[in-house]
Amino acid sequence: LKKTEYKLNKKKVREKCSAFFGLKQSKKFLAFYSISFPMGFPDEFAYTCLNTVLTRLREGCGLKSYLWVAERQKNETIHFHMLTNNFMYIKKVNSFMGTAINNQIRCKKNKGKIKVNFDIRKYNGVDVRHVNNNRKALNCYLTKYVSKNTASFHRLPYSSSHDISELFTAETFPN
Repeated sequence: LKKTEYKLNKKKVREKCSAFFGLKQSKKFLAFYSISFPMGFPDEFAYTCLNTVLTRLREGCGLKSYLWVAERQKNETIHFHMLTNNFMYIKKVNSFMGTAINNQIRCKKNKGKIKVNFDIRKYNGVDVRHVNNNRKALNCYLTKYVSKNTASFHRLPYSSSHDISELFTAETFPN
């Protein structure tokens, strides 16, 4: 089977970020997460881990609104950035991600497919920054980041919760 390659729709991501910043809840609280994986961790498993963790965060931590973007690091390992206006404890988010990564590595069907060094007791690959006081700088950073992201992905390079994907961002009228 031929894998489809996806490119980041930079304009759409910028519009969604701007609309996200304008939400009433985002004016009260906004956090920016960086999610890293062990060097050499395969993309397909990183996406599976992200999906597992997002489900756990929705069920156990009240995550409702989010937007994530994939990034290819210099070492070729995928990395995700996530924006949310829902408060979550970083220790819990790190624990969920560490467990998801560990489960992928230990899964019998994945044996031999994942060749990385990973110690769940030392995992601290999720970083969070509270950005309420620095909205303009974050918007500039995200815009710059999205603009420089030229990597191709075999899965979606960004996604969001249903409420964010439905945000009305722009309309063009013909002359």
